[in-house]
Amino acid sequence: MAETYITNDGSEVDQFSAEHAYDEYGRSVGFVNFRGDPMPRFADLPKPIRNAWRNVAGEMGQTPSYRNFTAESRGMRSELDGILQRIKTGDRQSRSRVIAAERIEDAIMRLGMDLKEQREEGYHDEPNPYPNSYDASSTAPISPTADGLTL
Repeated sequence: MAETYITNDGSEVDQFSAEHAYDEYGRSVGFVNFRGDPMPRFADLPKPIRNAWRNVAGEMGQTPSYRNFTAESRGMRSELDGILQRIKTGDRQSRSRVIAAERIEDAIMRLGMDLKEQREEGYHDEPNPYPNSYDASSTAPISPTADGLTL
């Protein structure tokens, strides 16, 4: 069981959480922000700021860094696209390789959905690269992949 930590506002959190990091920062600056105003409770911070503190805690090796999740998903998509291109341009073409290519395309698409979920959950604030994708009446051309994959 993880050790707990009591924050300045009396809440009990995991010892190595973003809340703990934020609270320790608060202690070091007397719980005032750079303007001299009282620091808000961690739970009252805007979601992007809470996620930034989660990244800090993750970089310290205590909790997962959501920024790393985004980079990891993008890296896997790129690696899979490289393998896909090798299959598509290879000298041997077989039914099994066609099926393998389809499965890799599916994996790339699923990792793209993971990136979308990360954006919706506030783990990164990049805009939707496909703003017209849900508009059935749109006549805009279909956009290439946001991360430049060949597919």
